[in-house]
Amino acid sequence: MKTGMNSMILIRSSSVSLFSQEPLPDDDEEFELPEFVEPFLKDTPLYTDNTANGIALLWAPRPFNLRSGRTRRALDIPLVKNWYREHCPAGQPVKVRVSYQKLLKYYVLNALKHRPPKAQKKRYLFRSFKATKFFQSTKLDWVEVGLQVCRQGYNMLNLLIHRKNLNYLHLDYNFNLKPVKTLTTKERKKSRFGNAFHLCREVLRLTKLVVDSHVQYRLGNVDAFQLADGLQYIFAHVGQLTGMYRYKYKLMRQIRMCKDLKHLIYYRFNTGPVGKGPGCGFWAAGWRVWLFFMRGITPLLERWLGNLLARQFEVQFR
Repeated sequence: MKTGMNSMILIRSSSVSLFSQEPLPDDDEEFELPEFVEPFLKDTPLYTDNTANGIALLWAPRPFNLRSGRTRRALDIPLVKNWYREHCPAGQPVKVRVSYQKLLKYYVLNALKHRPPKAQKKRYLFRSFKATKFFQSTKLDWVEVGLQVCRQGYNMLNLLIHRKNLNYLHLDYNFNLKPVKTLTTKERKKSRFGNAFHLCREVLRLTKLVVDSHVQYRLGNVDAFQLADGLQYIFAHVGQLTGMYRYKYKLMRQIRMCKDLKHLIYYRFNTGPVGKGPGCGFWAAGWRVWLFFMRGITPLLERWLGNLLARQFEVQFR
């Protein structure tokens, strides 16, 4: 009761103070802004082509709305993991059932060997580079970057070839190394290269296949569906399109895994009225396999190429 009385008193006192203000005199004119006054951000558009995407990102479910904390990259998300953790659908061929078993086996082995990651100090390589005078930063379209990588890789391999005075070997733009004439035994022995050179050549060949596919798409020669089909085919048939396995035979694991993923995806999509189609543009699963392979092969290639260059410079200074 007391609180009610207090609130009533407060309301009354406020209403009294409200009405006690003096009214405006009649001769006061309304305030008008001068003509030269303009609102802030007048020239800024109310929305752009990215506004809808930005609002969708703002209201996206966790963790896709975060830019800090435990975020996930596209390559960290196994899109097809739940498929092979279930039973293989009935009536599938033997090769598909075997692929389900092998993928499940890889999953179990990875789960058994998994250890929680150790806390590491964050090192930002680009910031370290930027602090020196030898590196500068710029922004490029990633297809242009891919073309630059292919070009620089081609120049690098050509330098190594001509350093050994092997003028009778020709490296074409698809990274095929071929003799321009019938070689003598002495020339054949002199023109042998090690695994470092050839593995680097085959990695660049795979890179050029992917970049060329995107270049054809940018030129308008293929549509997005054909591009996706082509990428899926490249990642699923690295063994046929390149000869990487000749120089690092453990790479057969990745080739077999991509073959199993191909069986899994093809027999999941090419069913019912679709039938056996020309392809399936579901390339992300195979792309992850080769991306993780590239991350793992980098230290090995660094060591191999370091030894190769050291050997070349030792010959020079003798």
